[in-house]
Amino acid sequence: MEEVEEAASSAVSWEGHAIEVLGLSHDEQKRVLEFVQGYLSKHAPVKEDEIARDAWTGMVEHVAFMLGEDGLVAELMCTACESVICRRGQRVTLVADGKTQLFSTDLVTKHARQDTNAKTAGLQCACHAADVFCGRCSGKIGYHVLAPCEECSASAHNQHYWLFSPPAVGARLRLETLGAPPAAQGGVEGLDLDGLCDGLLSWRTLPVFEEDNPALLSRVHTKHAEAVDLTHFTCAICMELAFDAASLRCGHSLCEQCAFRQVDRNRCCPVCKASTAGSSPVPNYMARQFLEHTLTFRCRHGCTRDPATGALTPLPHDVGCQEYLRVAELAGHEQHRCRHRPT
Repeated sequence: MEEVEEAASSAVSWEGHAIEVLGLSHDEQKRVLEFVQGYLSKHAPVKEDEIARDAWTGMVEHVAFMLGEDGLVAELMCTACESVICRRGQRVTLVADGKTQLFSTDLVTKHARQDTNAKTAGLQCACHAADVFCGRCSGKIGYHVLAPCEECSASAHNQHYWLFSPPAVGARLRLETLGAPPAAQGGVEGLDLDGLCDGLLSWRTLPVFEEDNPALLSRVHTKHAEAVDLTHFTCAICMELAFDAASLRCGHSLCEQCAFRQVDRNRCCPVCKASTAGSSPVPNYMARQFLEHTLTFRCRHGCTRDPATGALTPLPHDVGCQEYLRVAELAGHEQHRCRHRPT
């Protein structure tokens, strides 16, 4: 019994050492330890406590190292109201001083709203930035860099311009997206730590857009497609209908997420190449209202999907679901009411 307790105590000591050295937050520490514990219990049943301890500490150190060095993806939340600010967050160090710990992202949700009239004060550089507030509780959660200064532009960084400050924003690692870990060959001695981390969701493997593309442009009712030139309502980047349309300073509209990312990374319009430096996209409410209230779309259970591109093409009118609905009604019908949906 004493030997078992000693081994367990040693494991705790080693895990604490790995976390202390890498400077993980409490949430990051908790998720890493839960993952390691679950992995060992499922894929490496052991009898010898000493081997279990070595495997445990090795796993903790390896996963924690990957977290600190490779940039695992986290879900960022407003700590005041728990609204999800983004699902693509990363723990970073501020370029200006090399010390301040922040969270960053390249895409935010509707719960992050910037106020271009509220300019962030107290930055340690000459960047032009606007304060960002939680759209639900209105608390200040960070800032959005509208125009980086020369010093920051010349420094190595991750091209994220939405920055959030703990403790106003907290992080929850997206370890639930792990792929199936490799099975251990011969107990814990056969654990392949490098193979294990191949399944971690990091910025190297994160897709540009994670959302399932609904492919709505190809599903527009023919009476609308023939009456309206839909190219005026199509995003020039993702080539889909811009339901959350946002206009650039030159007047061209894109999807809001595409628009913010284009401005942040390229500082110009993708259509006419006009400069967007120092400005932010603004909502195009006329385009949004037209797309939401005028157009109708064929139910996806009445379409066929191209396996290569993911594009949906309506089937003949006598095949599959015949319903055409507005976008606000489409998801509910496809998921719950359509009699052609898979059971």
